[in-house]
Amino acid sequence: MADTIEVEGEKKHRTVDVRELNEQLGPLYEKVKADKKKHGDKFHYRLTNVRKLQLREFQGYEIVEGQSKDYGGLVVMRLPKELKEARDRMKEEKTEARTRGLRQTFHQEGKSRGVKTFDFEK
Repeated sequence: MADTIEVEGEKKHRTVDVRELNEQLGPLYEKVKADKKKHGDKFHYRLTNVRKLQLREFQGYEIVEGQSKDYGGLVVMRLPKELKEARDRMKEEKTEARTRGLRQTFHQEGKSRGVKTFDFEK
């Protein structure tokens, strides 16, 4: 699998292959590549819109060293992989809990109204 990085825009973000990033934003790609070489595979990298810097810093991201300016409103930030994986697990558990709760509510409402309900296979 190729290396990927999150690119955050004004209203949405996407994950791109770093080769695509190299073609579009060469200096930022070089920052990611140099930092990965220095630190190995310990961090999750993200290109963040400068308007969201405070939010990302609050979430634990830090700006990659040696970055003197932003490119097109984007800066390279990194987050330790353990923190990223823990956050992803927490989001997944939260989604599963909401789904279970919604199913239970649906079945209870159906039962109280005399409607037969069933579960769809995942």
